Amino acid sequence: MIDNEDDIYFRIRVTPDGGERYVLEVDSRDIEFWERISGRTLGDLEAASISMGLVYSLAEATAKRQNRFSGTLAEFKEICRVGIIESPGPTEPDPSGGD
Repeated sequence: MIDNEDDIYFRIRVTPDGGERYVLEVDSRDIEFWERISGRTLGDLEAASISMGLVYSLAEATAKRQNRFSGTLAEFKEICRVGIIESPGPTEPDPSGGD
């Protein structure tokens, strides 16, 4: 989980089949929406070994809330690859060259 002043919990890279890759910045509104529709809690995401099923579920809910996807979770899983983008630690350089 990302801990920063922008209140972003996760960044998830989404690559739709035949589409352009985009990054979802998951904030508290996305977490609350996901909790409401999935019946899960933020604690499920803070576990040391988060499952890919949870990542897909959170990404799909976030994409829906941000108006980037309107299908079902099954459709999202079928057409999209996802991955959590790790945040650089305090001693690691930012790979984008930013500060």
